[in-house]
Order: sequence, then C-alpha cells, then structure tokens
Amino acid sequence: MHLGRHPHLLDAAPGEFGYMHAVYTPGGQDVQKLKPLVPYSHHIHAKFYEMTEDYEEYSVPYDQIVKVLIEGGYDGYLASEWEGQRTTQDVLNAEQALVNARQNLLVAQHDRVVASYSLLSAIGRLSAQMLALPVSVYDPSVHYRQVRDSWFGMRTPSGQ
Repeated sequence: MHLGRHPHLLDAAPGEFGYMHAVYTPGGQDVQKLKPLVPYSHHIHAKFYEMTEDYEEYSVPYDQIVKVLIEGGYDGYLASEWEGQRTTQDVLNAEQALVNARQNLLVAQHDRVVASYSLLSAIGRLSAQMLALPVSVYDPSVHYRQVRDSWFGMRTPSGQ
C-alpha cells in the first residue's frame, strides 16, 4: 500500500526505528504512539500473523494504524510480510476438511439411494413386475393351489 513519500528519513536517528517496531507489535499497545514518529518514517513493514478467510488481520489493528499514519502525514509505503506459523497446519486442516466433505457427500448419496428404494418398497413399487426385470415372477396363487388340500409335510408343491 503506497501512502506517498517523506524525505525525513535522512534526519531520523537509528534508535528510532527500533522504537517504532516496539510501538506497534501485537499486545494492545496504543497506536497513537506512532504519530510523533511518522515524520521520520518512509517505509513501514506491516506484519501479518493471523489472517481470516476474508483476509482480515485481527491480531494487529491495521485499520487504526493506517488512520494514525495518514493523520500524521505519512507519505511512504507499507510492505506486507506474512509471519504466521500456521500456514502448514492450515493447509493440512483444509485438506482434511475436503476429505471429510467428500466422504460426507458419498454417505449422503448412498443414503439417498437406500431411502428411495425403501420408499418404493413401502408403497409396493419395488417388485419384478414394476421394475420390468427379465426374471420369472413368483405367483403365490399357483403355490397355494398346489398345497391347499394337503396336510403339513405330506405333499410337495409339485404334487408328489
């Protein structure tokens, strides 16, 4: 982000740069302490530690810092630096979330198919006739006629 340029860098004492770093490190320090140092600064490193998915840095109040810099007449650059240590862990977490989402999708697709066949069965539409399957269909009336006048175990369905 370019806010302009200031030629006052040549007038700054070397120790003031370290002080400026200490002023805005994370920890709830008052960003107004930057204002007297702004005329001596022409380049500032803006370090990022914890970024959200919306690219917001919540551990350093950059909205307040930029406002103070502009109010103080800062006319230089902000160089952004990522210093977070969670990059590898974030990638691994995202990959695991993707694997979990794919697994959940497969389970949901399976459950949908099973539920649709359960519904067809419940309303009597899961039969060989309704599905037009190329198989011989069992007719219970034929079996009934074969065994209706026999005692239990005395005759087989073929009549013998």
